Amino acid sequence: MKKVYRREAPLTVRYPHSAGIDDGKQELYIAVVEEAAEKNVRTFGTYTEVLKKLARWVRDCGVQQVVMEVTVVYWISVYEILERWGFEVRLLDTRATKHSDGRNTDALDCQ
Repeated sequence: MKKVYRREAPLTVRYPHSAGIDDGKQELYIAVVEEAAEKNVRTFGTYTEVLKKLARWVRDCGVQQVVMEVTVVYWISVYEILERWGFEVRLLDTRATKHSDGRNTDALDCQ
């Protein structure tokens, strides 16, 4: 019996002005759409002044919404700063971003 494969429909971009963040204790990985920046995946530290630089970069890339993977309590300060800067911030449970092939990296998670 021949196996029939269904063709997947291409993904549609619903929020073109969005960014993804994978947070951690010492560093954050953040991705914006490729057209928004020459280097669309960047790493930032977690100190307040650095988080303000992150918010400035994200704003300069034209981002309006930010989706953030929540880990322990590391997300709270990032959330507060981004919200203060006027971004729509959404939180994502880490279980939703687990890669089935076992290649789980912070850079992949933020994208």
